[in-house]
Amino acid sequence: ALADQPGPAQQPLTAEEFDRSADELRDLLDQSVAVAERRLFDLRTAAADDARILGALGEGGLLPPGPDVLATVEYLGEHGIPALPGWRYLAQAVDPADHAAVLAARPELVDGVVITDPDAHTRAREVLGGAALLPRS
Repeated sequence: ALADQPGPAQQPLTAEEFDRSADELRDLLDQSVAVAERRLFDLRTAAADDARILGALGEGGLLPPGPDVLATVEYLGEHGIPALPGWRYLAQAVDPADHAAVLAARPELVDGVVITDPDAHTRAREVLGGAALLPRS
């Protein structure tokens, strides 16, 4: 119905023509507003995620460890076993020039836990065996 109406180069709609199309125009406007509101919500959500990740990167340039990695490191710490998230260990203990080679050899560092005291490895396995942390990574 609206497609048959005059375009911008033609005469403007008369009051009667506008009135006949009011319901269709209102529906189109409602649809456009709903689409725009959904897009705005998606953009705000993405911006909040970006801000959270950028804030977590801080000065070190590392993504934050996942919740299960943090829970594991904290649990080991509570039992006196020193451990670090894999990325943090890589940043602190490995020369940046060697990062690619170390990650190629040990990809589990990306989302893993490093026990920094080799003598505590067996004890760490026992402690984690009884913890029932159910890690996802």
